Amino acid sequence: MLRPAAAPQRQSERRARTRARILDAAFRVFAREGYHGATLEAIVAEAGVSKGALYYSFESKQELFYALLEEQLASRAGELLADTGRVQPPAIAPERWAAEAIDSLRLDREWNLLFWEFACVAAREPQMGRRFAEQLSSFRSGGAEEMKRMIESAGISSAVPYARLARIIAALANGLALDLLLAADKSTHTEVRETIATAMALLWRGVASVSSEHRGGENDAG
Repeated sequence: MLRPAAAPQRQSERRARTRARILDAAFRVFAREGYHGATLEAIVAEAGVSKGALYYSFESKQELFYALLEEQLASRAGELLADTGRVQPPAIAPERWAAEAIDSLRLDREWNLLFWEFACVAAREPQMGRRFAEQLSSFRSGGAEEMKRMIESAGISSAVPYARLARIIAALANGLALDLLLAADKSTHTEVRETIATAMALLWRGVASVSSEHRGGENDAG
């Protein structure tokens, strides 16, 4: 009596595979042609699917990009969380922790180009800009929660809001991404990694120092 349920499940799995195929193809076309130059026809051809299959999952080129953005942000968050989940300060020096956390992060020139191109498009369109900002804010919120977990597990209570710390790191990463886009040689990749690691270590030490001073002030007041 339960066997008929297998057909809808297989259909759902096929649709998920098709959606993933379209997203992979969209990334290749976007990277090759740019957001403005890419067309749904080119994406359909690249994916080897019908236009109907594309429209079943995505109603526009914008929707395709939003899905790619969500996928890329989730992937990068997963990479960072996997590395920061290892031994953390104060068990090891903040500099060593930050260097190990950053070491395996992908520095993807094609994605950076596409990200900034779409950001400029979204900045000129209020509705697109709001949605784009919401996705980035959601990503930073996840980062803020992870920073809170890590810092408080080290016995530190940050006097600086975690959302602000996450915004600082995001702003730094975005600025360094522009350096990568304009890089004349591969040595810039190494410099960018080391700069991010240094900033994260300084941020950790700064939070610990401010927290210690804050506690000291409270004790003095008491």
